[in-house]
Formats: sequence, C-alpha cells, structure tokens
Amino acid sequence: MAAIHGYRFNDQFWRLNDQGYPEPVLEPILGRWEQLHDPED
Repeated sequence: MAAIHGYRFNDQFWRLNDQGYPEPVLEPILGRWEQLHDPED
C-alpha cells in the first residue's frame, strides 16, 4: 500500500506518483500547497 507523502492542497490530499510528480488522492481544487506537518501543528 503506497504511503501518502504528507502534503495537502487546499485540504485535498495529494501523493507523489512513481515519477515523483504530485497527483491528487482526491479531486483537486485550486489553492496553495501546505505541508501537513507544519510547526504550528
């Protein structure tokens, strides 16, 4: 089972595909990248 690399895109979860490019786990919408593990967490 592939791990999700800890990123979200406007609260949509993304993962990196085999080529290292991000692809949506859920349907993406426009927004800015955020890391899930930010210092405020």
